[in-house]
Amino acid sequence: MAASKPFEVKIWTSSHGTDRHHFPASLQKAFSSNTHPLRDSLITFPFINASPGRETKDQFVAEFKQDFDNIPSDVRRVSVILMGDNDIRSNDYVGASRIESNIQRIIDFHHDSPHCLIICGLLPSPVSWTHTSFLFHRVSNRLYSKVDSLNKSSGQPHVAFLKVLNIFLDEKGFIEEQKFFDSDRIHLNPQGALQLANHLITSILSTVQSF
Repeated sequence: MAASKPFEVKIWTSSHGTDRHHFPASLQKAFSSNTHPLRDSLITFPFINASPGRETKDQFVAEFKQDFDNIPSDVRRVSVILMGDNDIRSNDYVGASRIESNIQRIIDFHHDSPHCLIICGLLPSPVSWTHTSFLFHRVSNRLYSKVDSLNKSSGQPHVAFLKVLNIFLDEKGFIEEQKFFDSDRIHLNPQGALQLANHLITSILSTVQSF
């Protein structure tokens, strides 16, 4: 890479990223233990912007845009969108459509920008999986298709999609709830949070190298 400064990494997420849950501590462990030889020249330790109950509403897009517009000129940012299923748990099809349209707006912000965007598939919630799995898969598949179509049609190298659900599944394709989730059946337990954190750090490094 021509530039000498590493990418600044910012993860936008919901309550999973707050200090009362296990992800922040797990992210520190995952970053510290990652042995990629170029880690420190590729990325900084990620900053987490977390808000309990966060949904992909206009307010979130406005907050993201304000922050995006204020990135210093000498900084290259990797924004990671890591959302749970709050939108579809609370608003079903309306929530699903809102995720798709508002993530597209965030993608558009990155057009002709030096900054990069990683859109993660939704984090599952076992507590509502029976009722939300159809919309969950629809949203994740459509987000993937948005990114794939963009990269094929325009050669836009600065947007990537990251699958997340698969790291919580057993060999038969079922969510390993007791292994990875807390008793509330929504948030990750320490093992699940570390599983996610390792996946993110490894994938962010790999993706940044391809940008």
